[in-house]
Amino acid sequence: MEKGGRIVDVFGFTLVELLVVIAIIGILIALLLPAVQAAREAARRMSCSNNLKQLGIALHNYHDVRGTFPAGQQAWGIRLSNGTIPGYNDPYSQTWRISPFVILLPYVEGTAAWDGIRSEDGKWSSLAELLPWGAAVTRHLAGTFPVFRCPSDGNSNGPSRFGVTIDGIEYRPSRISYRYSMGDGMWNCFEPNFVGGDPNIRSRGVFHIYQFNDMAFIADGTSNTIGFSERCINPEGGAGTGSADNAVRSGLWEAGMAIYVGGTPAPANCLNDATVAGDRSRLKDGAIYWGGQILADGRPANNGFHTVLPPNSPSCLFSAVGNQDNGWGIFSASSFHPGGVQGVFMDGSVRFISETINTGNLNGAQGGQNEGGTSFVVQPGASNYGVWGALGTPQGGESQSL
Repeated sequence: MEKGGRIVDVFGFTLVELLVVIAIIGILIALLLPAVQAAREAARRMSCSNNLKQLGIALHNYHDVRGTFPAGQQAWGIRLSNGTIPGYNDPYSQTWRISPFVILLPYVEGTAAWDGIRSEDGKWSSLAELLPWGAAVTRHLAGTFPVFRCPSDGNSNGPSRFGVTIDGIEYRPSRISYRYSMGDGMWNCFEPNFVGGDPNIRSRGVFHIYQFNDMAFIADGTSNTIGFSERCINPEGGAGTGSADNAVRSGLWEAGMAIYVGGTPAPANCLNDATVAGDRSRLKDGAIYWGGQILADGRPANNGFHTVLPPNSPSCLFSAVGNQDNGWGIFSASSFHPGGVQGVFMDGSVRFISETINTGNLNGAQGGQNEGGTSFVVQPGASNYGVWGALGTPQGGESQSL
């Protein structure tokens, strides 16, 4: 182009060139996105690991003060207005279903919430108010407790689906992403030692109802015994066939007697039969429970896990009838971290447990002895479920480690 006797070059983009540039930018973004997502997950996983580390330290601090670890479920020790203290003398009052995570509140910067709960002492005449989901408890556990939530689990964000209304104000308890270990004890993991007057009922893991174990109890070594791990929070809350979310990582399938054959747990039946044909990420229609929805609820189906099926496997209930849904079953650790879950061991170390961890013979008994009949007394002994089972049993006589 000539202007004022000079030649002036004019540069411009054709439509084709513009489309090529846009395509290149799109390809670069597509290549970069997985790296960004991986970096974000790495940050979330680190945060989750730090939470577990804090819980491990809290366990040790609690032990230093009390001489034992908290139980898998225990009572508040809070008096009713008539001066009585509900507890083991009234085992099915449900006020003893308090999870160890709430008991650790003063050791994870949750002193204000703990003091608030203790301030309810003597104010209530009804046991219902002191239940893990009761008004006297929920009002102090409402809101967010970041130490109990794994950022990788999107369902950990926001309030619980469960709530209570007090004086026109609705309170929703904090959700929780972590669970206590019951080892490979799938039989009788609901009943406390004192039920039926039988002192021999015991856990196959570190945590059990009204069982306050100390450091000496962990004969296999604290570095070889897991305490807490992850389990994805159930987004639904409550029970219902055909739930909108039957995801394996957060749901529970009602398996019935299929997981107990001839008086012996049969975890392989849960692994093979609980999922939809052709889609191992989803459970068959069945009961969906409050998994992770209520911080204070220490019942195993909601706040416990077993070292039996590998991480991210299905979880199965024995039955939803009566008290069976509270403890009898197989509850697997799970997370949204690629390839497995994180767990804190009883020495305070946090380690990653792969989905491919050795689980031994899933068609065999749990190890130790079951008395049979109606007593179902669980005895100590080596686990039949490989390295994973050994890591959950503090007195199995194994020295397995990751």
